[in-house]
Amino acid sequence: MSIQYLYKEDEANKRLLQYSWFTAMHTRIDILLYHSSKDLLESTICDIYDEIVCNEKIAGFYDPQSELYVVNQQASRQPFQLSNELYHMIELCLEYNRRTFGCFDVTIKSRFFDNHTIDYVLLEKDTHSVFYGRPDIKVDLSGFVKGYTLEKIRKILEQAGLNDALISLGTSSIMALGNHPSGIGWKIDFSTKGDESAPTVQLCNQCLSTSGNNSEDREHIISPSTGNYIEGIRYAAVVTKNAIDGEVLSTSLCVASQQQKKDITKDFDIDQIIIF
Repeated sequence: MSIQYLYKEDEANKRLLQYSWFTAMHTRIDILLYHSSKDLLESTICDIYDEIVCNEKIAGFYDPQSELYVVNQQASRQPFQLSNELYHMIELCLEYNRRTFGCFDVTIKSRFFDNHTIDYVLLEKDTHSVFYGRPDIKVDLSGFVKGYTLEKIRKILEQAGLNDALISLGTSSIMALGNHPSGIGWKIDFSTKGDESAPTVQLCNQCLSTSGNNSEDREHIISPSTGNYIEGIRYAAVVTKNAIDGEVLSTSLCVASQQQKKDITKDFDIDQIIIF
């Protein structure tokens, strides 16, 4: 485990601002916590690290050691019993597929794909097993697991009694709780190259998720309606109370038609949508 720490003492309030960072989920994780107890801060960071690594081992799409990787190799041969955690993840993803009218689809990287590919992912509640109705089905939770992990981290912070925190799983998945020591909420900007015109957002007990292509040459998200990567600059940021909702919505709104966008947003509690 390699967690780096920096501390800034707030003498007026007798509290510490702890900044820590490490690498996981193929990205850099940055965390700011604010509390009076250094021991509590450090133990909480260790708990958060363990949670992130655990979810990575469960849901890693390319990692041969992950549970999901093994499932993707075996579940088309016979029903495969899942851990409670992975069963819950896939169950949620199937529900989000329905709520987004197919725009959020975790089978998008299957060798065979059409608008009904996800229907071949069959869960059995009594045995907590999954069966793929075709041999070429693959489930990819990459566009889901960061939001899921942020909600697990929220529970860790609540149990520790930490009310002021900023958690960034890469720059695309952020949770902001309480306040920064110097003001209300947490200010997040979208500037990556010193562009002062980039939008900013003030988060307070909210989550921010972003998806899409931020340059002409990047191809990142596959459209479920065509099976092709979306092209050109198409970028969506969503502010929500729930991190999983935000993760799902930012991807869905990048690929949704105008009518689908209207239908999707009716079914979710969304604080703000930024398209640029």
